[in-house]
Amino acid sequence: MKRACTICNDTGWEKIVRDNKEYLKRCRCRNSNVYIKKCRDANIPPKFIGAGLDDFYPRHTDSNIKS
Repeated sequence: MKRACTICNDTGWEKIVRDNKEYLKRCRCRNSNVYIKKCRDANIPPKFIGAGLDDFYPRHTDSNIKS
């Protein structure tokens, strides 16, 4: 069973009070769910989600790979 978000109570909106005014912004849980859905739709394997190329080192030198 999925737990309710403690920030937005699963509404998808987080209330912010600034200068005695209330504002709404997308909740972090919604942003996370959208990111996961986009990765799933793109068929990105879970072990590569959030990975980057900062630590990519090719096993062999190839003149076609530019740094």
